[in-house]
Amino acid sequence: NNTVFQKENFEIELFEVRDQKEGESRTSDLLVPLKFTGPNKDRTEYVNYYFDFETSTRRSDKTATIHKPYCVFTQKHRGGFFGEDCGKKLLDDILKQHGTSVDEAVDIDVDDPKSTPFVRLIAHNSSYDFRFILKYLVRVDTIEKGTGLMNCNARYYNYGKFIDIQIRDSLKMINMGLGKFGSCFGLDVKKEILPYDLYSEEAVQQKYLPVKYCLKYVKDEDQAEYLENCKKWNCMVNILKYSGEYCYLDCIVLQQGYEKFGSLVEEAIGEDISNYISLASMAHNHLVKEGCYDNVLQVSGVPRAFIQKCVV
Repeated sequence: NNTVFQKENFEIELFEVRDQKEGESRTSDLLVPLKFTGPNKDRTEYVNYYFDFETSTRRSDKTATIHKPYCVFTQKHRGGFFGEDCGKKLLDDILKQHGTSVDEAVDIDVDDPKSTPFVRLIAHNSSYDFRFILKYLVRVDTIEKGTGLMNCNARYYNYGKFIDIQIRDSLKMINMGLGKFGSCFGLDVKKEILPYDLYSEEAVQQKYLPVKYCLKYVKDEDQAEYLENCKKWNCMVNILKYSGEYCYLDCIVLQQGYEKFGSLVEEAIGEDISNYISLASMAHNHLVKEGCYDNVLQVSGVPRAFIQKCVV
């Protein structure tokens, strides 16, 4: 498979080693020059939403259950959405703001990515959050590595409208937890406290719980800060309001850290991180542009598969 390097304003010539045909014996016969140009910007208009789900994963008797979402926030949705169908509520709201009418789409080529606007949903470890909206999407096209989601393009229909959605994993670009973003990027943000074990299916349904009960699930060294957050966020007994505030602040941390990283990359090497699905792909393309692979041959097909067996 040929690889197109997605970087603007450069063109290089490499060679592909194709499979040997009958009668061919010399390696030089198998070298075929390839022209690499890039990138075509598939989209000309998009809006970034940094999103995060909170979920319940067990019952009060500590029996593990399927993960059920109970709220989702983005940096643009201060009040968030609650309930097991919170993901659909988020998609509906995005659709109302950015969607294209199916009737209006008669005049455009809906299969041409350049002809329709789209939104980009960015989550830290999107392979987890993605699963809570997957069932609402159609035309799902994913790029995965192992169990991780690298990128997803899909479409959402409702109310006689549609919106194209791209889902990205910021963890593939910035390989660190959100808790390190503040110190790493010099931001006035921090990862807040959330006692995950408190949020059993029954507790989520109950919504209001005594503070003393909640503190049982908070580490001793974190209890003072937890109580301070409860007062500051005006949610002394409303555990859903507390987790909602926590979820929203996570989205803000992600947005500020991701955008700061993007500006640092642009300043350092002139790359736009939105053009790449991972740090590795961006680094590779930068090395190509800088000539690090000059006079190096690209291998594909059977030879590549054979050499790959040497990689540990």
